Amino acid sequence: MRATLASARRARAEGHRPAAGRLTKGVADLFRTEDAAEGVASFLERRPAEFQGR
Repeated sequence: MRATLASARRARAEGHRPAAGRLTKGVADLFRTEDAAEGVASFLERRPAEFQGR
C-alpha cells in the first residue's frame, strides 16, 4: 500500500513517465520481501497467508 501511494504522489509531483520509470525498481524490491515469499507459499500450500509487514 505504501509503495502504491508513493508512486501516485510521485506521478502528481514529477509526472507519469518519471514515476513509471521508478516503479519497476519499487516493484522488484517488493518481490524480495518476506511477505512476498509468504504470499507465494500460502498460495501454493492453499492456506491463508500470515503477513508480518516485512
